[in-house]
Amino acid sequence: MRVTFNPVRDGLVGINTAAEQMADAQWQVSSGKRVRVPSNDPLSAQRAVQDQAEVTHLDAYTRASNSAMSRLTAMDSTLGDIVDKITKGLTAVVGAQGSEASQLTRDAAALTLQGVRDAIAGDINTSFNGSYLFSGSKATTQPYGGGPGAWLYQGDTTVVSVNIEQNRTATIAMDGQAILKGSDPSDLLTVLDGLVTAVQ
Repeated sequence: MRVTFNPVRDGLVGINTAAEQMADAQWQVSSGKRVRVPSNDPLSAQRAVQDQAEVTHLDAYTRASNSAMSRLTAMDSTLGDIVDKITKGLTAVVGAQGSEASQLTRDAAALTLQGVRDAIAGDINTSFNGSYLFSGSKATTQPYGGGPGAWLYQGDTTVVSVNIEQNRTATIAMDGQAILKGSDPSDLLTVLDGLVTAVQ
């Protein structure tokens, strides 16, 4: 069978194809998109879905990072305040030492040490956006309770971290007992209770 070129039929198909391509190009320019429906370019559609998932992950990391930064700033400020209070307590103890310190000096040192103890208890019980920073994973449990002479750590030893990037974490909650007690037999609050009694 012999195939012949039909200029009308073949020319019309060519014109229609060119018109479709031109309309598609105009749509791409006006919309800023290359793919109208996934079937136009399946590979690009798959890449777009993967890119969207990556953007979602990056947004989650950004939110986690911002939250972690705020919490770390609060933790850093609190720990700095605890160090300042310890220094103030040491100064009070040194001033009340020895047989030459008057009872008035000793009473003033005891009041200072009580204030330092209470301030440190407040600091270690700091919360941020409704969750405690120093009670480990027990975010809704106040780290230290019981009060003078009966201090009790109520949190746990878990250090809580969040992912802020792929393969990178930031600590957002710490073990308060590790801060105030470490490996010592008594925590700092109990030691301060003993110092208040000793300087009087």
